[in-house]
Amino acid sequence: MTQPSQVMPLIARMVVGVIDRFFPCQMELARWILSDRHHGPV
Repeated sequence: MTQPSQVMPLIARMVVGVIDRFFPCQMELARWILSDRHHGPV
C-alpha cells in the first residue's frame, strides 16, 4: 500500500495540471487575488 505522503503530491500535481489546462483564466484570477491580498488594499 502506498504512503499518503506519496499520494498527496501526485493528486495535487494532477489537480493543478487539470486546472491549468482547462481553466487558465482561473489560475490567473487566483494569482491576481493572491497578489492583491498580499499587497493589501490600495
